[in-house]
Amino acid sequence: MGLIIKKLKVMGDKGEGMVNALFDTGASISFIRSDVVTGLATPLVMPKR
Repeated sequence: MGLIIKKLKVMGDKGEGMVNALFDTGASISFIRSDVVTGLATPLVMPKR
């Protein structure tokens, strides 16, 4: 089993940029580093489910 790492273009309301993404086909949730988010978009709090 290997790692799947790809460069992706990410766009937000503040601009766009290229990021390295690690894909996990068995994951039930996704994360992005806070410094990446704040540079590209206005963070929003997700409602609890």
